[in-house]
Amino acid sequence: MLDLILREGAADFITYYLVRKNESDFIKLKNYEKDEIALWKRFQKDLENQEKDFWLIVSFKDNNKGNPIQLGYALGYKIVKSYYINADDKSKALAEILKMENPEQLMLLSNYKPK
Repeated sequence: MLDLILREGAADFITYYLVRKNESDFIKLKNYEKDEIALWKRFQKDLENQEKDFWLIVSFKDNNKGNPIQLGYALGYKIVKSYYINADDKSKALAEILKMENPEQLMLLSNYKPK
């Protein structure tokens, strides 16, 4: 689950932050940020149980039960962005994001804190 979320988030991070430099067009990010702390808490629980439906799957089946769709993409974006921003060597950080050999370590080293 974490691997999928970080990979999708990395793709959006590269697109919206590094290439287009236009986070304001990333609607999923805006939706996630509306309730970031509560969603982070839910993610922690869902990650422990590997419940990925809310974050990745249900969004295509029933509009995520009224919640904005694909919030896992935005969460992955936030974690990857935090990892990149906190890295001393941005080139090395980007290479590590693209390889994604250890998603758990990348998440821990990101020092992502919801606001």
